[in-house]
Amino acid sequence: MQKTMTLQVAALLAGLALTFGVATQALAYEEIEIEYETSNGKTIVDVSYELDGIQKDSKFNYSTTDLDEVWEKLSDDLDLTVEDIEAILDGTYFDEDNGSREDAEEAIEDAEFALEEAVYEIEDEDDVDERAELQEYYDTAEEYLEEADEAFNYGEYADAEEWAEKAEDKVREYILGESSDEDKEDAEEAIEDAEEAIEDAELYIESLENDDKDLEEYLEIAKDYLQEAELAFEDGEYADAEEWAEKAEDKVEVYILDDKDDNKGHGNDDDKCDEDNPGNSHLCDDDFEPELDRDRDRINLSDDFKNFGQSTDRVELQKQLQLLLTLLIQLLQAQL
Repeated sequence: MQKTMTLQVAALLAGLALTFGVATQALAYEEIEIEYETSNGKTIVDVSYELDGIQKDSKFNYSTTDLDEVWEKLSDDLDLTVEDIEAILDGTYFDEDNGSREDAEEAIEDAEFALEEAVYEIEDEDDVDERAELQEYYDTAEEYLEEADEAFNYGEYADAEEWAEKAEDKVREYILGESSDEDKEDAEEAIEDAEEAIEDAELYIESLENDDKDLEEYLEIAKDYLQEAELAFEDGEYADAEEWAEKAEDKVEVYILDDKDDNKGHGNDDDKCDEDNPGNSHLCDDDFEPELDRDRDRINLSDDFKNFGQSTDRVELQKQLQLLLTLLIQLLQAQL
């Protein structure tokens, strides 16, 4: 029996081999062709490749026709992983969704270098509490790097690159105190978005005929978040600044501006139908029944606490609990 498969892969880069915890640089194939033949209980693999600009040919003989064993042995001989061999054989090695082996390898090396720098930074910290906090960041970054290594070994290079970048970012921002221009720009943009949302919320609350204490409390919380974002930005903690700004914007969007959107188009003139939004005015419905409309109002209360219990804000939890109790009372009344 004879089976031959030929695959040519351009710019194939071998990966990071770890031996006894020490990273060693693998071979970087610029071009590779693999052909294999199985017969008489043996497998012969012919490999033609270009390495450092030099074209070479190699032949490997294995005393087995079990291809799993063959790929294990071939991976050692070519300094590739089994996953690399399999990806080459099925033509998915360089899928865009799978990422680039070279980029993943570079990201892992950068993360490892950052962790090495972090070790000295932690050792030089005299404050015990601060050193403990830095160590926590280091441990988290180390976990990210382990995820990157595992993804790399499985040939999941996009995931490996992402985990490695997270590890490096964690170290450089929280231990080494470094941030990129991109981080700064992201934080600035988030703060601007939060400021605009807060301005819209202020205008909406001012437009209301009656004071709404709940909306005002949410607005104050959002402003506090924005202040935290601005303070973090001044300290160069751009990731924290972005996170606080996004929390401020979310607070306004979910608890204030959503209320504004809900009130848009609702028929508020008892003498006519709202033609633009007929669904929001019972006068557009000849079969309107007041009792059904009240039932609908009771049910809509559930939208106000669909995230019940998930917030860490005391004011929000109090409001959600109050709304829940209100709904329960209405439901009990409906049963009487």
